[in-house]
Amino acid sequence: MGLGFTISPLFFVANQIAEGKLVEVLPGIRPHIAPLFLVTNEQVRDSLKAQAVQNVLFAHLSTVPGIHLSPDVEQKRKQVA
Repeated sequence: MGLGFTISPLFFVANQIAEGKLVEVLPGIRPHIAPLFLVTNEQVRDSLKAQAVQNVLFAHLSTVPGIHLSPDVEQKRKQVA
């Protein structure tokens, strides 16, 4: 058994916390939220392949604990579905 501290994104450690392998020592205290950007080349941005990758990526990220998609992304996802 080891002892240590880490500041990790919730989606990295959620399973270990749920399994009792890790213990949250400062519950309710969350690190600063930083935006995550998807950058695409202007020439391929509207291609079906680029849109498919974007849709799969956003669908997956929307299920990850601790990651929240912006309202405009959520609205676009609903339009596609």
